[in-house]
Amino acid sequence: MDRRRAPAVRFNTTGERRYRYLRQLGHGSHGEIWLVFDRFAERNVALKRVRASSPIALLRFKREFRVMAPLQHRHLVRLIELTEDEGGPFFTMEFVEGEDLRSLLERKVSSLGLGKRCGLARELARQILPTLGFLHERGIVHCDVKPSNLLLGVDGVIKLGDFGSLAQLRGSTTRSLDDGTAGTPRYMAPERLSKQPAVPASDLYSLGLVLFEILAGRRPAEPREEDGERSAGASFPRFDEMLPGVPRDLANLGEALLRPNPQHRQDAGHAILMLGADVTPPPDRSSSVRKVPFSNTRRRDILGWVALRLESVRDGLFGSCIFEGPRASGKTAALAWTHEFIRGFGGFLLPARGRPDERTRYNVLDGAVDVLAGALLEIPLDAELARDVRIASAAFPVLAGAQAQSAARSRDDALEGLFRIVDSMAGRDGIYISIDDLHFADADSLEVLDRFLQRQPAGVGLLGTVRTDFENPAVLRWLEGRPKIERKKLGSESGATL
Repeated sequence: MDRRRAPAVRFNTTGERRYRYLRQLGHGSHGEIWLVFDRFAERNVALKRVRASSPIALLRFKREFRVMAPLQHRHLVRLIELTEDEGGPFFTMEFVEGEDLRSLLERKVSSLGLGKRCGLARELARQILPTLGFLHERGIVHCDVKPSNLLLGVDGVIKLGDFGSLAQLRGSTTRSLDDGTAGTPRYMAPERLSKQPAVPASDLYSLGLVLFEILAGRRPAEPREEDGERSAGASFPRFDEMLPGVPRDLANLGEALLRPNPQHRQDAGHAILMLGADVTPPPDRSSSVRKVPFSNTRRRDILGWVALRLESVRDGLFGSCIFEGPRASGKTAALAWTHEFIRGFGGFLLPARGRPDERTRYNVLDGAVDVLAGALLEIPLDAELARDVRIASAAFPVLAGAQAQSAARSRDDALEGLFRIVDSMAGRDGIYISIDDLHFADADSLEVLDRFLQRQPAGVGLLGTVRTDFENPAVLRWLEGRPKIERKKLGSESGATL
């Protein structure tokens, strides 16, 4: 790769003010990564831009950021900010000074003695096994553990990166994205090659193949197409027989990770114990917001208030429920209970969340539109709905799915198309747009919500949370001017236990 060539996508005026291009770090079929200097933060960061125009690629790209950005772990590459410009969406992430494991193996693995290879494999296992356990506990499967996604920092810290292939075991509203095709076949577990759903054990098999490559000094064999089975992985002999001189604990670990049946593999927690290593996973800092418990009486009171306001949605009218209060007053917990209530009677939920590190247009609505796009991928579209999808895709490209994206249309036309899609998806028990942290809403989002409120579509509910002590009171002023929105104040005086 010629690192001196000009970037394939030029930043717009805003991007040029903030980021200074340095060099390309990598590229693939769906995206490219650049090293840039962030003038605002005064540091180098990596910038990943989605390159494919496919709506599914856009959905995966934004899901990568939204799932991983809230997580903080010493051995995970930290995602910083999601933005978009005329060239499409991109996000920034920490730049790891060092090299990836693939580069190291290609550069010097043949010159490393067995002792150094064993040391590298042991250190990789010690650092990455607890990291995979951290992800798996949160219902996330990486799905692409391989040498090029393992970054070796100059400080000795190994980080796992590139979350574009991840699968979610729970809470995912875009199941069609996890179709078994994402990932790298050479490092896939047998069940993934057979197009079975990803499970945590799939990541552990991939790590086992990486350890084998380090110890053997060669890449694992490419899988055969026959019956979707991995010719080498499905019948690995004992590590110590294939690789004489490998310490017993490393050989046992490799064999435990490479068992063909995923149910017979060790989980990450037990696997690390096989090395006899005293490893304590870093503390969970995935959320800085304190969870606020409510008494059962208070929970019943909140759900009773919700039920009265959402009953109108099931009757074919418009309804709303907005929880507001200061930080750590229990708003998000109340919204989560509302989600359980809606799912309990079969309502269709479009959850979204406002975030300070997202600067997309329609920022607090973008996630809900993504969920809607995922749902549209899974149902047949009649001619009228397909037409509305094409029209709305002019403003929201992820909606296009298998449809051809619309040519340029006015913003009004695109929004009307979106509203008609929401109307048609309401169904018998209603459709519910839910925005946690609505106080981060940009002007475009508030304008769309205004138009939505003016229509008061039948069978549609608007849910959300708003912080009353947020430094930008624009959304509070907006709420005060919308008397049709039902609001409930929460706080210590409302029964929350801080």
